[in-house]
Amino acid sequence: MIAESRKYCLNISFLIIIILGLIFWTGVVFYFSGQSGNESTEESMEVLHSILHILTQTGIITACDYSPETLSNLNSLLRVAAHFSEYLILGSISGILLRQINKIINYRFYGKKMFLIPLVYVFVISLCDESMQYFTPDRSFQIIDMIVDMAGGVVGILLAALVYRRTVKLTMIK
Repeated sequence: MIAESRKYCLNISFLIIIILGLIFWTGVVFYFSGQSGNESTEESMEVLHSILHILTQTGIITACDYSPETLSNLNSLLRVAAHFSEYLILGSISGILLRQINKIINYRFYGKKMFLIPLVYVFVISLCDESMQYFTPDRSFQIIDMIVDMAGGVVGILLAALVYRRTVKLTMIK
């Protein structure tokens, strides 16, 4: 009985950590969303220049001057990758959260619900994110950003499911 009580407390503790992580990461998403277009572009260009500098220093690429058009295209790719990554993390955390809740309530969710519930959360956050940008100076509501967000979220939810399955299999082996 004591072992089960301890296990339950650990599950609840882990659940609280995941909830706090999800709240934090949702805040990160909204923080970036609240930046003006100029701030966002400046920040992504700084990151791009840092990446190019590192790639040049390590010899992966040769040093050269990039045209403004090339830098703009690279910056666009970086921004798409950032959107995807941001929502991959959000999808992963929301997928893990549902699995942890499910574990505590004796596996009442199964099948499509295990995918759809985190997906709805990711969709709502993406919609709010883009809606905020509509009202932010020099930003706009972009459907393509929502598509990239959702793709990242789907990959994150699937990764969470994969990690969870492997963890459960390893636990059963021990």
